[in-house]
Amino acid sequence: MDAVPVGREDADRECRSAGSGDDGGCGCTAPRAHPAEIEAVVAALPQVSLAAVIGRNDHKWGERPILLVEMREDHDISDQDLLASLRGRVASWWIPDAVVRVPRMPLAATGKIDKIHLRAAFGSG
Repeated sequence: MDAVPVGREDADRECRSAGSGDDGGCGCTAPRAHPAEIEAVVAALPQVSLAAVIGRNDHKWGERPILLVEMREDHDISDQDLLASLRGRVASWWIPDAVVRVPRMPLAATGKIDKIHLRAAFGSG
């Protein structure tokens, strides 16, 4: 699974981000949010059935992570509490910018979450 970039290189080849790490493409050091780590924390919540993180287009950073969740039937949790579950467990710059609730998480033929479908539906912001 690809990491979601949370930084980018500007016209002067300066990296515009906080922290460090391989950005995997622009030649600068930018932190990257690791979707599997975020998904594991959120999916462990008793109210959440499935969780996915994708990159959404962002005018400043190129892409920023968003969290998509399918809730368990008859369970609820606020967006703030979903994101609060990540604080202290993942780097602060990995915290998704938004929470999107989906009635049914799309699944690929393999039974895994269909992130191609999610990116097409929610990635352009």
